[in-house]
Amino acid sequence: MRDKYSIDIANSLRRRTVNKHHSEGTHTNAAVVMIIKKTAQDYDTLFIKRSENNKDAFSGHMAFPGGIKRPDDKSLLDTAIRETYEEVGIKLRDNSVILGELDDCRPNNPRARNMVVRPFVSYIPGEAVTVKIDNFEVADYVWVPIEHLHNQYLDNLTNYGERHTKKRFEYIYDNYFIWGLTGRIITQFIELTSHICKIE
Repeated sequence: MRDKYSIDIANSLRRRTVNKHHSEGTHTNAAVVMIIKKTAQDYDTLFIKRSENNKDAFSGHMAFPGGIKRPDDKSLLDTAIRETYEEVGIKLRDNSVILGELDDCRPNNPRARNMVVRPFVSYIPGEAVTVKIDNFEVADYVWVPIEHLHNQYLDNLTNYGERHTKKRFEYIYDNYFIWGLTGRIITQFIELTSHICKIE
């Protein structure tokens, strides 16, 4: 069952025009999912730590589940759903509600400059979520409270303002360092939902 928080997020995402990069045939298209779940105290979102792999432009990085679109994926949402199941064993079609999309992102990573990533946001009511990682692609995972990310966003805003500096998009939770494309996605999400990020 959806609650007011997830409904407010969906409304915030859907009342805007999503900035999409029309790149079929000219770029590598990929999709990721920011998965939100309700816990007893807060709302958490899932991050994975990608396995070390010299062929992966994001080797060892913290990321949202997701990956590159395949020819048999009917849409980028299908890509996100398939990749999420392959990487962390969560069946989004069965267990979640897709709340909306964020703007397409282009990585700054020189090895992935030809890539366009579409972030989706999904919501899983209840904290009983089983994560089963694919050890070839995923080394670790962590659920991070959204309020923690929101507070770091406010600190970054105080320290760096609106300047487009790498440090403005960096987030730390325990020993996990989140930055780059994923940090920019977090910042975009919080800027769109900041008015509802504070959990009462």
